[in-house]
Amino acid sequence: MTLRGTIVLLTLAGVQAGCFLFSDEGRPCDEGGRCLPGYVCVEGVCQEAAVIQLGEECLATGECVDGAVCATPLCDDSDQLPCTADADCGEHAPEEVFCYAETCRCRRTCRPGCNKYQHAECGELSGLLCWYDPSQERGFCAEGYCGRRDDGTELGSCAEGAYCLVENGPGSGQCVALCDVLAQESCAPDYNCEHVELLMIDPLYSAYGICLPSGQQTEGGSCVPGNADCQRGLVCHERSCVRYCNLQDLGASPTCTSGYTCTAFTGGALLPYGWCR
Repeated sequence: MTLRGTIVLLTLAGVQAGCFLFSDEGRPCDEGGRCLPGYVCVEGVCQEAAVIQLGEECLATGECVDGAVCATPLCDDSDQLPCTADADCGEHAPEEVFCYAETCRCRRTCRPGCNKYQHAECGELSGLLCWYDPSQERGFCAEGYCGRRDDGTELGSCAEGAYCLVENGPGSGQCVALCDVLAQESCAPDYNCEHVELLMIDPLYSAYGICLPSGQQTEGGSCVPGNADCQRGLVCHERSCVRYCNLQDLGASPTCTSGYTCTAFTGGALLPYGWCR
């Protein structure tokens, strides 16, 4: 076979393979959803990895620069509709959702990554929260949606039965459900009704807790306050998961195990609940 014939065969082979001899861009991902090094599988197609900058739109975290997460708060693709144009996606399109591959999708951007619930990693007094997204390995920094920013801009208020919890300076508020610490079932499954000291200074809310995601640590396990480490019915106090107890009626549920005493929280002597120590 001549050299020319060899080149023709190689060229045809390249065409049949999709001309991906030197690049994986645009090639279908393999059956395991994998691409060549330097590329990431996005909606079944290989795209260059780590090239989209902070604040730019994205479809997958792998497209974003290192340390960033492709995400947006308060939007769920599972609630979206089939579409042929952005206008089919409702009154919030195209600001919050858009039509992609005949499905309404949340409009995501590359945002700074953070460890889940570690709001300070987004900048002290920055007004940004470290949002939790169960589909992501890391949290992501984004503005809150209730309360007021430094410039006086009102972000919105919460519905009755909820509280605007500000955790990282003005503008970082998020609405969380109020609950009864002595009745953990007042929160949804996988959530813990937690004592929060911020509520104690507000007489309207001083007898309540708020529903926050629960964790895996059992009683006595180590934890970081605000980090959702403790199982349902426990609270992170002095870096240890401790049991809630009924301070008004020591014989009523929940009670402390043998050898422990139901003790009031610091500054919370009027609360109906305490912790076992």
